[in-house]
Amino acid sequence: MKIVWIGGDADWNQYNSGAANAEFLYLNYLIKQPEITQIDFIDLPFPNPDTHQYPPLIRPMNGIIIHLPRYKIRYKSVFTHLKSRVDFKGRMQLSLLSFILWFKFRGEIDIAKLEGKKIGTLTASPMYLAIVEPYISQLHRQAADYIKQLNPDIIHVLMELFAPIAAILKQENDIPNVICAMEDWERQLADLVPNSIQYAAIDSCFDLSKWTGNHLDWFDKICPVSPHIQNYMARIGYPLSKIQEILPSPVDLTLIKPVDKIEARKKLGLPLNKRIILTVGRFMERKHYQDLIEILPSLPEDVILYMKISSSSSDITVYKEEKIFKRKLKEKKVANRVIIDKRKLKYEEMKYVYSACDIAVYPFVGEAFGMCAVETIACEKPLILYNSGNFPSFIKENGFLVEPSDLETLKEKILYLLENPEIAKEMGKKGKPIAKKFDIKLLGSRLINIYHELIKK
Repeated sequence: MKIVWIGGDADWNQYNSGAANAEFLYLNYLIKQPEITQIDFIDLPFPNPDTHQYPPLIRPMNGIIIHLPRYKIRYKSVFTHLKSRVDFKGRMQLSLLSFILWFKFRGEIDIAKLEGKKIGTLTASPMYLAIVEPYISQLHRQAADYIKQLNPDIIHVLMELFAPIAAILKQENDIPNVICAMEDWERQLADLVPNSIQYAAIDSCFDLSKWTGNHLDWFDKICPVSPHIQNYMARIGYPLSKIQEILPSPVDLTLIKPVDKIEARKKLGLPLNKRIILTVGRFMERKHYQDLIEILPSLPEDVILYMKISSSSSDITVYKEEKIFKRKLKEKKVANRVIIDKRKLKYEEMKYVYSACDIAVYPFVGEAFGMCAVETIACEKPLILYNSGNFPSFIKENGFLVEPSDLETLKEKILYLLENPEIAKEMGKKGKPIAKKFDIKLLGSRLINIYHELIKK
């Protein structure tokens, strides 16, 4: 079986965003199965100002062939479409960007040269620039033409942003496909300034999600990543009969597992004599890290916050949120009680991060899945989660749900777990059956069965 997997970030040497980690786990499972003869990974362009440098066009990694096609887009049609969605300030920014790109490229943007570059306060985002056209876009067509040469048996699409590529290949070559839906675009819009460039880009993603739902005959299997995303898709018009198969993000229980707390702290260079609250993720508004900073001054002096910040391919808004957060630290005078760890760790090293803490708190709103919660559960640590997004599905007797921004209850639950370590330990152990449901061996086997079913049809 030859698989083409269409994704967005082939940097699997470090712990990354939830979607990238899911890709890493699924692909490494699939390539080891005897019926899989070849996997071609098509790396579509995401902006990554920090780390992403365009490597050679084709390169092997762990037995998987990574392809980075050189896309070119005619930017004038893209900007015309974007300008209709933004305010005066946004139109001026786009005009400036358009002039700079015209001066540099004279008509067509070579995405390989543009990747991740900053122009003023804008981050060059080729993926968003290319998909905000009326569908099907220039990028989708070029990617489909490239994939045809690979003669795959099945197409796996990580996000519905890339669904039009699968639609082209279904119509023109009758290649079966699996579409994974991993984002609640409607929820993301709630965090953005209306009529801004960022809002216009995400609004276009939302439109594409709805477009996919209106062309279901072109898609063989659409798999939401969670019940939360399934509900979102039903709300915007997808028939439930078409989105019944939920395919969650997996965890490798042989790599993410409990280790001794003292050993873990020594490994990471964390203090041995402190009680540690852990949170893991990226700097984004919907993560509500400021809620933890609000209550930290009222917690005992020996309690510190350890923040493991994962890398991402997100744009300039991430850096803006980090600056806002650090200003909050100074305002509350708790900078000496917060450890911000931005080290690039391998996936298997994350077991030390989870095992080093006493409790984990994720005050996130609208989380599509919540990989960090599953990994915390796998390491037998008690959780406190906001009652939002997909988080309620992870809590049984292994932690607490708190209503978003109910800081008094959040503080109360944190203190309860910190002051009752034996109870906290027992609660952590009770999460083990939950983690087993997301084991890569179980979910990987399900995915292969889906492939076989579609190829037989």
